[in-house]
Amino acid sequence: MGAKYKSWIPTATCRLSFRIVGQSIGKSPSIWANVVQKERRFVIAFQKRNLSDSLFRLGPTFFNEEGNFWFCCVASVDEAGGPDTPLVGTISVFTRNRWKGANERFVNRAIDLLRRSSDPQQAEGLEDYVAARHKRVGRLVTDECLAFASFTLQRNGELELSSVHIAEDARSGVEDVDVLASQLFFFLKDITHKHQHHHDSTDTIIGLYHATDDLTWRRKVLFALYYQITDLRRWKDERRYGNALGMLAYAKAFVVASETKGPLPFFFNDGIEASLHAAQDNERSNNAEISKRSDSERNLIIFFIGTSLSLLGLAIAFEDKFQDASPSSSFIRIVRYVYVNIDLALAIVIITSVLLAIYRRLPFDWRSWPLIRDYVRAVHIFPKHVSVLTTRILAVVTLYLTYLSVTTILKML
Repeated sequence: MGAKYKSWIPTATCRLSFRIVGQSIGKSPSIWANVVQKERRFVIAFQKRNLSDSLFRLGPTFFNEEGNFWFCCVASVDEAGGPDTPLVGTISVFTRNRWKGANERFVNRAIDLLRRSSDPQQAEGLEDYVAARHKRVGRLVTDECLAFASFTLQRNGELELSSVHIAEDARSGVEDVDVLASQLFFFLKDITHKHQHHHDSTDTIIGLYHATDDLTWRRKVLFALYYQITDLRRWKDERRYGNALGMLAYAKAFVVASETKGPLPFFFNDGIEASLHAAQDNERSNNAEISKRSDSERNLIIFFIGTSLSLLGLAIAFEDKFQDASPSSSFIRIVRYVYVNIDLALAIVIITSVLLAIYRRLPFDWRSWPLIRDYVRAVHIFPKHVSVLTTRILAVVTLYLTYLSVTTILKML
């Protein structure tokens, strides 16, 4: 196979496991089978993928308006050929019209056959049909698809992808063949490795590169990895620091896999790792301090709420004894109205929290955009942490209610 593109499937061990090829558990899980019969591993997998931009156009309109495409991988590896034998196969892409119906049913039946052949209770008599059915699926998907490419995947993650073959009736709709090849690569990467240090929606960290030589694309892969490490390092987030350490492990593994291919740019990994560990420890300490302070404020606010509710109960219980006092009557009516209209109370708390956040920033620069940005960040992390601003404003409101309750009761005595 003449490779037009090359890239790398991330693996921290420099050793991909072909046993899990086909499995993807992201937002759109793959349908797959991966079995070994007569010392040969057979893989069939397909997945529905929603792309923001359609790959194919016919004239001025989208060929596939909803942006859904079906990707299919048919591959095999000779297990008897040694531990470094590559995985070889094809990746194809379909629109709904080409996939739904007979083609999908045929592929699903082939996957079911492969799965049953690996079950000792159902495998009898099926072994001889696996290779033939696998071959038929390979021919079908390349004949019926919109486009396909052949690939060779080495154990160390190195990938070679051929030129993309496009169906005759779809060639006029392809605007950029490189984009199409990249989508084939992203699908293959999705079903061949776990997303351990990044979200599956950001699986474009490492791209697909033209195979002009065997060194340029390696440098681009390495630069992409270290760029991601640097970008994660900028965020003050303990989890992101952990992801950056995982990316650093990928980068080290790729350097090892490429050490015999030529000189690569040097990065001081020990210094990067020490910096990430230090930042991670510092952020962990800051989070512990914030959690401790939040716990203290939460306990305090619980005390204030309990006190105010008790005083409120006393005020309502003795309402008939001081009805002539307008402050008391007004206060009780207001409290009752707020308690009944809890939505209004919640809105008051939120609005007051915003005002308090603005007030706290006034001594610095009340016209600066960081004010809005910082509050949006505080709201963004609210599901994970007790909001310090909300806790404090609740404390202020509770103290005010307590003050009104106490002064009202004292005036009636």
